[in-house]
Amino acid sequence: MEIRITYCGIWNYLPKAQVVASELKRNFTDINVELVKGSGGVFDVVLLGDGYNEGDRILYSKTITKRFPYDDEIFHIVAKLLN
Repeated sequence: MEIRITYCGIWNYLPKAQVVASELKRNFTDINVELVKGSGGVFDVVLLGDGYNEGDRILYSKTITKRFPYDDEIFHIVAKLLN
């Protein structure tokens, strides 16, 4: 499973992105998390598709929710996908 977390470098969202990435890596053995620096207050967590059958899938977007994810929120979203 490939996950991309795009975080705002201007607002220094990197520490939050690192916490989410660490949580995912700690709880799921077959996961790769890529951190990508963005701007404009972005904090998006995206499940990357395989390029053939499935496109990318937004798991969480601060732009849509107008907030950061709650503790363990991303973990629970990914866990539901795996069940």
